[in-house]
Amino acid sequence: VSISYQGRNDWDLEGVEIRFYNSDFKDMVVKGEKGNIDMSTKDMKITGDVRIESSNGYVFYAPFIEYIASLRTIRCDQAVRVQGPLRQGKRALQLTAVGIEIPVNERKMKLLNKVKG
Repeated sequence: VSISYQGRNDWDLEGVEIRFYNSDFKDMVVKGEKGNIDMSTKDMKITGDVRIESSNGYVFYAPFIEYIASLRTIRCDQAVRVQGPLRQGKRALQLTAVGIEIPVNERKMKLLNKVKG
């Protein structure tokens, strides 16, 4: 569901699912309960049990994410959790951190502070 308000330059979203593609056309799906898109900058904020699923099997959990369109970067400055790909029915990698940056065009992510695993 998307809602645009007259006189405002943004859209509110509910039940968000957005697919991003990197330079190799590998995708990343971001899901959350609510979102907001600034139509002039294309920047987004997605909130509520945010889950990011990468095409290589990694899953990231965050309370919210911000997408900065000019940088094609996903960010969160709060506590995040990362799970590695499934291997024999289990996720061998489990990390927590405070802050994450994901440059969408690149195949990497940066855990910023207090990384534990």
